[in-house]
Amino acid sequence: MKFALISQAFVVKSYKVNNGKAYTLDGQPYSYSHSIGNEFFMGFWNYPFLFDGYYLNMSDLHLINEDLDVIIFANDNIKQVTVSTLRKKFPNACIIASVKEMWTSDGKLMLSDIRKNIFNEADAICTPLSFNNPIQIKFQQLTDKKIHWIPQPVNIDYLQNNYYDNKTLSIFSYQHHLPHRTANSKEIATHLGNTFNIPVFEKYTDHRMHGIDQLKIHTEAWSKCLFMVNADPSFNYGQQSTLCAAGGTINIGGNNDANSFLYPSTNTLDIKKLELEVEKIINNEKYREHIMQLAFKELHKYYSYDAVKQMILNIVL
Repeated sequence: MKFALISQAFVVKSYKVNNGKAYTLDGQPYSYSHSIGNEFFMGFWNYPFLFDGYYLNMSDLHLINEDLDVIIFANDNIKQVTVSTLRKKFPNACIIASVKEMWTSDGKLMLSDIRKNIFNEADAICTPLSFNNPIQIKFQQLTDKKIHWIPQPVNIDYLQNNYYDNKTLSIFSYQHHLPHRTANSKEIATHLGNTFNIPVFEKYTDHRMHGIDQLKIHTEAWSKCLFMVNADPSFNYGQQSTLCAAGGTINIGGNNDANSFLYPSTNTLDIKKLELEVEKIINNEKYREHIMQLAFKELHKYYSYDAVKQMILNIVL
């Protein structure tokens, strides 16, 4: 099956996946600041890895002439490229509308006419948000068509093989590059660290900083800690908690979508509840193993390459 993920992007270049590794369209190994080499990408950028497919920036459509079977099309705000544009170029493809960016720069949910038109013109629609998510419900108001839940896939094997072991009793304080999503993560992490006399670490990275192996540096930092505090109050996808589940670090706090599946007992912003839960995890080894095993089980069920690939095939076939 010939697959392409198509969107706009200012940092990520077009690439082709071959045998689980990304290459530029002229065949050179491809990586960027938020990948680890050309083998490990995050979230949205993993869809091409499911099919050994393409990622195509909308400005690069003229560079390939293959007869694609399936396209996931995430156009958030570019008027010039529509579903009709893709149908002319790839007439036999099933076009699934999706989303890449959800928020405007001033923190408003993107519910534009561009998004509405793409939803209604596509053959199907998906987002990485589960059905009862408040953001998903607002997206559903743009169309009478069913919106499918297609999570952003996780390269579980890579994280488990490289980062799962050697945890210390410590807390990683997650700092999002958007302050409103960091919220009071640092304060909660500091409180828990002081309460249980365990060290707290942080490592800030920003996707806008180029030429640095940011993802590798960040992953090496958080994966050494038993806990990560990420008190993001938004109902966004929850990419970091999926990475934690694969890497064996327990996510603490936040309202992100994935948290409710992977870490239901810590899916809260109530600091007293979090304090009680962390105390139980520290003092009860069997309970700690239960938390980690549940997260890993649910991760495979919903976010693994095989699971997400099958969800896409269920729409297409």
